[in-house]
Amino acid sequence: MPGLAWQDGVFEESDHAAAVDHRLQDKIYATIGHNACLEARPAVVHFGGFTLGMVHEQRIRLCNTSSSSAGMHIVLPTTTYFKASCEKKKGLLAPGMEDVITVQFCPTEWRYYYDCVRIHTQGTNVLIPIHAYPMMNQTKFPRRISFGKCAVGETYTKHVSLTCNVPIDFEYEISMLQPNAAFVVRPHKGVVPANGIVDVEVIFCPTRLVTEMAELEVRVAEFQSEAVRCLLSGSGFPGLARQHQLAGLTVGLDTTVSETMPVWGKAETGRLPKGTAKGGAGKYRWQAVNHGRSQNVEA
Repeated sequence: MPGLAWQDGVFEESDHAAAVDHRLQDKIYATIGHNACLEARPAVVHFGGFTLGMVHEQRIRLCNTSSSSAGMHIVLPTTTYFKASCEKKKGLLAPGMEDVITVQFCPTEWRYYYDCVRIHTQGTNVLIPIHAYPMMNQTKFPRRISFGKCAVGETYTKHVSLTCNVPIDFEYEISMLQPNAAFVVRPHKGVVPANGIVDVEVIFCPTRLVTEMAELEVRVAEFQSEAVRCLLSGSGFPGLARQHQLAGLTVGLDTTVSETMPVWGKAETGRLPKGTAKGGAGKYRWQAVNHGRSQNVEA
């Protein structure tokens, strides 16, 4: 069995590790994660994102899912970057019972790493792959972007940043699942530089008095990456045209009331108080009611 020693932040092979394990030479490990009696949880181990020089740890539960005891022999990882330990490396595993394999990983550079745990049994041998890889960052693209009420004919822009926290470039692509001419995303693809930021613009220009909607998907070229979907929405309403019309009406009314308008109601004498109003270009008229009679009064 390969022996591993921890030295200078790396799992180094001991002299005894140079011995070749015959179980690795003449045995085939083709079934990933399970066979007729054993099941590994998880079936594949992922160290997604890591810190250089730090030991990362995960556990694999090896369960006997059959109704009889299963004989097995666990072959641990052989590279210098992974170390695994298990209390019971060989023997019988009773029905319904499980063994726990602890896997440790210590990276020394920004790259992809691979190894595996092999389970040698009387039936089909089981392979448990181990992947380790750097990640750009958790894709923090919002799930929904709402522009609210926007004036028809105007352009509105919102910004979203894609950030990379590791010294590796990552490609990205934004595709429209539900296209809409009112929305534009740019740049729709490119490269996020190492330890850098890319600013993505989401532009909305309504042309109709309706609520516009679109859906986009963001993908980053990294191992085991999941696409992020975002829903875009915005509503158009009468904007500049209506405001200009209202402004024109306000400017056209150049008449101002300089004195108090008449008070509609009877005075103590039974007559309405007189009122006067002055206009800029013409005269104002109103009716004053006196003892049930109407008369036109000019100012």
